[in-house]
Amino acid sequence: MGRGIATLENLVNDPAQIGLDDPFAGGWHKRRVLITGHTGFKGAWLTLWLAELGAEITGISLPGSVSEPNLYELASLYGSCRDLRLDINDVESLVTAVREARPEVIIHLAAQSLVRRGYANPSNTYLTNVMGTMNILQALRGVDSVEAVLIVTSDKCYRRGEEEDHFFSEDDPLGGSDPYSASKAAAEMVVSGVKGLAGLPPIATARSGNVIGGGDWGEDRLISDLARALVDEEGAVIRRPTDVRPWQHALDCLGGYLLLMHRLSSEPGVAGPFNFGPDGVEDMTVGELADQFVAKAGGKPWRDASVNQASAPQEAPWLRLSNRRACERLGWAPVLDTATAVDWSAEWHCRMISGEQPGQLCQEFISRYVTAARQTGVAWAA
Repeated sequence: MGRGIATLENLVNDPAQIGLDDPFAGGWHKRRVLITGHTGFKGAWLTLWLAELGAEITGISLPGSVSEPNLYELASLYGSCRDLRLDINDVESLVTAVREARPEVIIHLAAQSLVRRGYANPSNTYLTNVMGTMNILQALRGVDSVEAVLIVTSDKCYRRGEEEDHFFSEDDPLGGSDPYSASKAAAEMVVSGVKGLAGLPPIATARSGNVIGGGDWGEDRLISDLARALVDEEGAVIRRPTDVRPWQHALDCLGGYLLLMHRLSSEPGVAGPFNFGPDGVEDMTVGELADQFVAKAGGKPWRDASVNQASAPQEAPWLRLSNRRACERLGWAPVLDTATAVDWSAEWHCRMISGEQPGQLCQEFISRYVTAARQTGVAWAA
């Protein structure tokens, strides 16, 4: 498990100490990176961070915003990358885009990422998450510039058991009891099934916890509901307040992606699935997270809608990840404890609502995160 997590008590937030620097020792400078799903929540943060590190970025996303408002647009990231809008299931356009970009690293984030939307439209969920992954892998065959590929799946790709105290590890069986979860397990199997094909570079997969942070306005997501409630007359409606999830800040998750791809480019032997999640001692329910967000940001108390869930699509009441493999093999560790991740999310949204520029806020929080990583002694930031 990770060590030296920055807590609310010991995290230094002195603006005088904030200065964006490069914990990867220039390893991303001038590197050609292709990001699918670059206009999504994690994609926008990743695009900004890589741009600050000097990468040459090509982004592929569906036409139009994935949420309203949208962090990619509010942070004015259009000038940070070559911005392509196409469907990853348009194979001909995708192949052309990959060949023209000649990327050295590919990070595949594009997905249908919502459990309840998966129930509503299972065929599109499987098409995007399974065939979309296959299309990406097919498009890069024979593109000799590619050194490493990351396929981002989900912490929900594991076959559920009955033990609530179980921490899923990368060796646990894959499965899924709903279309979204099953599609992510299938995407993992697609990757596993093509690794021996000629013409493919080293490929790794990442299974992340429930990512939170500033700028998340996605549909049907907890932080986005809480953030919208800050300007509404009523508190957020919480569907499943007793559920437990592996909450983590987006920067902890993305730092893991960058570290893994930095290593995989020169060390093909590190390829394989990796969990990126918080340390397991920090269980926080949905309701507890909402309580802390409201206490930090203000606004009206959230409303419990769990009494209306009898006929709702079923979701797992608990989910925990083991991050041991990433800690031991990569030198990764979570930097922010869960309480700090929630407070940073609330602070970001409060400051944005008060008029601060979203892109500048993201730059400040990245700088603060790198500073915190060094203070806590995380190996990759040293």
